Amino acid sequence: MKQLQQFQKEFDAAHFPHWKDVSYDEKLLFLSTALAGEVGEFANFVKKRHRLKVAGEPHHAAYQEEMKEELVDVFIYLLILGNLLEMDIEKAFYQKSAKNSERFSHGSAQRPGN
Repeated sequence: MKQLQQFQKEFDAAHFPHWKDVSYDEKLLFLSTALAGEVGEFANFVKKRHRLKVAGEPHHAAYQEEMKEELVDVFIYLLILGNLLEMDIEKAFYQKSAKNSERFSHGSAQRPGN
């Protein structure tokens, strides 16, 4: 994960040199909004796929590639935001996983959506 974060940092520096002149707050606002937009685009393809499936259309997998592409866009924005927050995403992932393991190991797991 550290390699991916470093790759993204170098990519951003090479392709968006003006980004260094943008304030932290503006970056945070822009990136958060962009992330939400990409999640929305992913969800929209999920919705369209589901509509086809419910309608009995045989091509409900038609949006598979689009969903994959949008999910990668979400991941890219997560890397960029992780870099902005100066966080080690891999370390944070394992720390959060340990918390979740404790939380869900005592029968306190909630059903999805609760």
